[in-house]
Amino acid sequence: MDDNLIVESSTKIFSGKTSEENLNLINLFLENIDKETYDGPDIVKIITIFDEIWLDLKYGIKEAILFLKIVEILLKCEVESLKKHATNLGITYTAKDLKKGKEGIIHRLLGKYHRKKVTNYFSNCLVLSHAESIEVFKNEPDGSINALVSEIKLETLAWIILYQSQREDLLYLLKESYPKDYAIYLWKCLMCYITMDFEIIMDKPHELSFKKNQIQQENKKLHKNLKVARNRTSILQRTIYEKEMNEKALLTQMHGLYNDAVKETEDLKRQLQQLKHDHNMELTCIREMFEEERAYYQGTINALRLKSIDGDVIQEKTDLTGQTVAVIGGNRERHYREIVKRYNGEINFVPEDKPNLVQGAVLKSNVVFFLSGIAGHVHWRDALNAAKIRNIPFIYVNTKGVTTFEGLLLQYIKQSHETGYRIQLS
Repeated sequence: MDDNLIVESSTKIFSGKTSEENLNLINLFLENIDKETYDGPDIVKIITIFDEIWLDLKYGIKEAILFLKIVEILLKCEVESLKKHATNLGITYTAKDLKKGKEGIIHRLLGKYHRKKVTNYFSNCLVLSHAESIEVFKNEPDGSINALVSEIKLETLAWIILYQSQREDLLYLLKESYPKDYAIYLWKCLMCYITMDFEIIMDKPHELSFKKNQIQQENKKLHKNLKVARNRTSILQRTIYEKEMNEKALLTQMHGLYNDAVKETEDLKRQLQQLKHDHNMELTCIREMFEEERAYYQGTINALRLKSIDGDVIQEKTDLTGQTVAVIGGNRERHYREIVKRYNGEINFVPEDKPNLVQGAVLKSNVVFFLSGIAGHVHWRDALNAAKIRNIPFIYVNTKGVTTFEGLLLQYIKQSHETGYRIQLS
């Protein structure tokens, strides 16, 4: 018998011998036989079902286990060994039997199985085959059970108990201690009993009629079913593997996106902090310039007040003679030049697209007019610092308009204290 448990064959064999519900339970048992979680009450129910099936059969489990073990011997034998067994038993096989090969001789031997001489002969073969296990069991029947279960099949141990000791109570111990293996043992006995027509072999051997190559065909069918099951398992394993790989790739992608998002967030935070820092610096500079401008104007007012009291006449300046004006930014160079020339001054003009010329122009001038629009507060800061170094007025013009520029230029000309740092916001 093949040890592989094939659900389809089992369903076909037990159909009509138990209820549909019990058939489903047997199938579930066979499908989950290798799973450790399938145990306990489910196994007890399966054993009960198998015991109920035995009640409707003519022969009991004792006869069935001996038949199972003898059939195993026959199926493992080569043709020459089978021929030797037949000769030893005085069983004649024909040329037709030999033509069928192994199955033909087995058919001939099983046709005589009902004879006591045949069963005794093969029983002796079993004893010789399992002599060592039998000796261990006989030396200590109760204490050797657990050790033997780990070394031989449970059905072999059941045969030893039933035929070498008459201690059927030990079968109950096997049933309680190893319920899953015990259920498999019952299943194998039933399968062999029914598929091999044991009752016909025992009672009506003359009616025994094997189909051609029946045993071989059954084996092939079982192997085919097993191959299909293995292929399905392989496909399932491959599907699970691909799913795991896809999940792993997705997790890697998600991790990468998360890291990118974190990095981008950190960059944005740094940019925001830099903007805040630059804004605060700009506000600080504006406040400083405002304070300096206010101090300058306050000093101018005080000086004018004193001169008014002293009766001095204030001479207004009306031109830029001897002075150079730095005009930073704007896009109307010709107009700025005309206005500065009109008041007899020189001009250092720095266009918006050449901010690198700012510092040089400021250092060569007597006053700075910084028009809005030049790129960035950095250049504004460069111009302001250069004005401080040169100690000249710094006037911020919040427009590019020519009229506003000329008005602020006239205001500068009319001031009595041209030198010293100050800022004018238009």
